Amino acid sequence: MNARPHLLLLLLGCLALIASGCQKSEEIERYRALKAEVVAEVNKHEKSARREPAPPVPTQFLAAIVPQASELWFFKLAGPPDKVTDQAVNFLSFIRSLKFGESEGAMPEWRVPEGWVEGPGNPMRRATFKIPAGDEQLDMSISTLPRSKDLDDDILQNVNRWRGQLNLPKLAPEEIATHTKQIELGETTVTFVNISGMMKPNTMGQPPFARGGR
Repeated sequence: MNARPHLLLLLLGCLALIASGCQKSEEIERYRALKAEVVAEVNKHEKSARREPAPPVPTQFLAAIVPQASELWFFKLAGPPDKVTDQAVNFLSFIRSLKFGESEGAMPEWRVPEGWVEGPGNPMRRATFKIPAGDEQLDMSISTLPRSKDLDDDILQNVNRWRGQLNLPKLAPEEIATHTKQIELGETTVTFVNISGMMKPNTMGQPPFARGGR
């Protein structure tokens, strides 16, 4: 009996097994390489997600609260303390120039200081001013809210709101007088607030609120 055909079949079978094994090894290596790439990409995104938040920055608020018949008007200038201080005279001049009409809710008239650029309002603001200050740009917002029957409490809550944005402790009712100043604007008493602290990024856009946590 000739054994050569059997040997040939056995040899072909071995070659097929070797080829199959090599193919599987290549597939395994490709899988391992792809898995390593996927893991590296996932790790990169996880590191990005765990990135530390931006640290608080020194910030000053120079604000005025102007009560009207059924509304409170808020004028708030915000930015780096030295830049805000440089605009204090202009801010006071702007507030003193306010003239409210008889129509409830109508925009008052004002005199714009030199260099101030008025922008449009939005759902949270009646108007916005951008103020160039060297390599910085300050923001002066104008907003309104309904006032309650307790004006003193309205003022206290809003001052404490701003203090919270600057990581400062809340004031008690008996402390508010020593942290604010008042001027007369016609028949209206305007409350001025000047506070500095460390503000977390992305908190200046939060609106003021009236009594009851509005």
